Amino acid sequence: MRFSPIWLIIFVFTCAATDNLKAAVVNGTISENTIWTISDSPYLIEDVIYVKHDVTLTIEPGVRIEFGQDAGLQIDGHIIAIGTESDSIRFTSAHNDTAGSWDGIALNGATEEAAWTQDGEFTGVGSILQYCVIEYAGRGFMALGSALVINSSSPLISHTKIVNCAGETGTIRCGNLANTLIKNCYVVGNKAIRGGAVSLGVGSKTILQGNVFALNSAEDNGGAIYLAIAEADIISNSFIRNKAGGHGGVISAAESKHLVIRNNSILGNSADFESPGFYFTGQVQADITENLIDIPQNAIYLQ
Repeated sequence: MRFSPIWLIIFVFTCAATDNLKAAVVNGTISENTIWTISDSPYLIEDVIYVKHDVTLTIEPGVRIEFGQDAGLQIDGHIIAIGTESDSIRFTSAHNDTAGSWDGIALNGATEEAAWTQDGEFTGVGSILQYCVIEYAGRGFMALGSALVINSSSPLISHTKIVNCAGETGTIRCGNLANTLIKNCYVVGNKAIRGGAVSLGVGSKTILQGNVFALNSAEDNGGAIYLAIAEADIISNSFIRNKAGGHGGVISAAESKHLVIRNNSILGNSADFESPGFYFTGQVQADITENLIDIPQNAIYLQ
């Protein structure tokens, strides 16, 4: 994929001021199919909203959802949040424009897997976040410390910006048999203990394709991605100036038997210890081909 120099890439995310007194306040459990409409926007969530098993929450383009401290959204059924390029759906803080100001979004064990075509287009089955913005979330209890948790669920995440968020193991966390496609997203300016942008956990299978991972940081390993006992196809992404306080400025992988890293642009990443590129421990079976890497002399470190 073509890559523009970092000094030409500027991400500007603006938040319109909102009078919370005029917001539609939503709390508790959603137990029947529900639509959040643009006419009722913004929505104010003061606690954790639970979407029950076999229930679908649909969110219209342009809707703004504001979360109080310790508030979040747990989807045990399905969510269909499809914005447009010019009218995105925004999940944001109601009170503080700093990372970790609200819990996050958790997708847990949906009854149907998201279905998409070979071109990655959603077919209308399962859960999807498309043309959304998730900002200032993470490190809350509800979402297991991440801004977006995908747990035993199989959603499609497309054309979505995840910015200025925080996490414990990953700002985006896929684990416990999650099967996820994340494509054409901007994951920028996030921080976590490990996996500054993404963490892939036990039994998960993830496709990361056509995304921009830039300016993310991890206190420990995996400036952009951390994976352990997981499978991943990492194809045609841009990794720009991600940083690990430990090992692996781009990717830290452990005990992963299927890892494809192909056709990515990998520029300006760093780590305080071994490898500003890839850091592999244990048995890692990786196919690494056709990548543009600006640090070829020490891009891969095997332990």
